[in-house]
Amino acid sequence: MARKILVIIDPQQESQPAFSRAVELAHLIDISLHVVLFTDGNSKEFPAFTGDSGKPQAHEYNYVRQCQVWLEELVQPHIENGLDIASEVKAFDRLHEAVIQIAFHQDVLFIFKPMRHHTLLKRTLYTSTDWNLIRTCPFPLLLVNDAAPLKGRDIIAAVKFGDQDTDHKDLNRIIMSQAVVIARLFQSRIQVLNTIPLPSISMGYSATKPGGHPLGKRLEQDHKAQAIELAKGFDVPEDCVTVTEGRTETVLNKMAEQSNAGIVILGSVARSGLAGLFVGNTAERVLEESATDVLVLKQADFTSPIQENP
Repeated sequence: MARKILVIIDPQQESQPAFSRAVELAHLIDISLHVVLFTDGNSKEFPAFTGDSGKPQAHEYNYVRQCQVWLEELVQPHIENGLDIASEVKAFDRLHEAVIQIAFHQDVLFIFKPMRHHTLLKRTLYTSTDWNLIRTCPFPLLLVNDAAPLKGRDIIAAVKFGDQDTDHKDLNRIIMSQAVVIARLFQSRIQVLNTIPLPSISMGYSATKPGGHPLGKRLEQDHKAQAIELAKGFDVPEDCVTVTEGRTETVLNKMAEQSNAGIVILGSVARSGLAGLFVGNTAERVLEESATDVLVLKQADFTSPIQENP
């Protein structure tokens, strides 16, 4: 199988953090990049591709050609520096579907995409591409927030306990496996984080405050034991394991900020029906407040509702 990363370009951004992150990785391992600028043909959305006078091109062909020239200029210095990079401009109707289709076609290992932050109003009124990808993408998805080098920066693995279903157990192992690989590449420390939802028990006692209910204390102890056991299986020391009560997005982003983490890794268990409407909500909230990259992983047997075109 080809070792390839699909890299999404955002023409509305001056910098391209996803591309910079992919280039950083490609200098460490033997992997090729397939760089795509998706367009709906509306040059008004992308002022960077208008003519010198600032007016949009009269014909769609000229506009698409400008996109191609700009993209080639972006990747060419890195090709000359020895990297294997292909690039293309691709039309789309629904962006998340187009991304997944081309990932199938290119048989990629990962998708790197710039992270988009949205206001609360926008999140309420429409479903973002990032959220759709979290729900439906069968490939590991790295949403890149900044282009600062990853070397030496912590990797936070957010794992989940308390659910006895196989999906979450498998996801914990997948998350830890990816964390180990990334940490070795970038000479980073792994931090394992498990959050206990508030309230920890229906009676409302805190598992972490003095005098908390015994059931809450036992829950915290049980989670801590499971987290340490999981971490030891991947040679992560006990002092790098944190179990705490709180909202995952709040605790995770605070930890990432305090440790200057490079990547946080989350799992998303996709379900059908009503539950499927809420899959990825935690990941989405993490994204909207995150100052670091977020890697979203799915269970091994996940089947995307978006199927590969023949």
